[in-house]
Amino acid sequence: MSVRLAALAAVLALVLLGAGLWRRGALTVPAGAARRSLACYRVERMPPVPEAWWSQLRARLDAAPTLSLLDPQASAIVSGLFQEVAWIDPASVEVQARLPEGFRVLFLPRRPLLQLTDGPAVAAVVDRAGVVLPAGVPEAALGELLAVPLDRNVTLPEAGRALADPLLAEALRAAPEAYALRQELGLDLARIERQRDYPAEAPGVPPALSFVLRDGRSILWGRSEAAGATLTPPRARKEARLRALLARYPQLHGVQTVVLDRERVRALDASGADLPLPDPMP
Repeated sequence: MSVRLAALAAVLALVLLGAGLWRRGALTVPAGAARRSLACYRVERMPPVPEAWWSQLRARLDAAPTLSLLDPQASAIVSGLFQEVAWIDPASVEVQARLPEGFRVLFLPRRPLLQLTDGPAVAAVVDRAGVVLPAGVPEAALGELLAVPLDRNVTLPEAGRALADPLLAEALRAAPEAYALRQELGLDLARIERQRDYPAEAPGVPPALSFVLRDGRSILWGRSEAAGATLTPPRARKEARLRALLARYPQLHGVQTVVLDRERVRALDASGADLPLPDPMP
């Protein structure tokens, strides 16, 4: 029995994990549709992913070749078809045979993690692996993503490919720490940046980072715990010290810069003068 791959996707179940905006969806090929075109499928649950993303998947299915359901390579071919779609996480694709109807395909879209900015403009959105997502991430989701200002010499790859960049690599490792601070401490963090005094070119050494609030005040965080840095206090100590500072300076009012990436903690005002610290300091 031969069918178009477009008709093999008996059910497509999608879950987008970003910002809680997108729900599970399903696409079904009706009974008796084995020899019909892609237009025969029925969408049972459509998650509100960008229409442009759905268009990419539909175009890929429309262009799918013909194969036999009994071909031992059929599942691998179907899996490869979905793995090639730029916004689908290839590791999540699961193909289940549902003979004689076709196949059931489960997968997860890539989850937006950071937005990359070029000046005031959003240049790209990447997932946890640094893979560039196609355009069309909803504004509501963009507003929740931390930004990473790109270096001037960085060239973005096409959607579906990862950006190999030392600053982004360390920002991806530090992102869970920054999001945790924002959620647990209520800080209005907006950006992850390379520290201003850290050189752009330092091969083999992760750049030291700052977590920047929306109003421009900064927390010198240093390197992420995942980077394995030994010259920076551990994450738990930095978090404890930040909590102590927040107890004395709620929402860091009056504090322009917090230095947490060294053994000596500092809180500086807008003029660069040291402010009194909690005693004792964790």
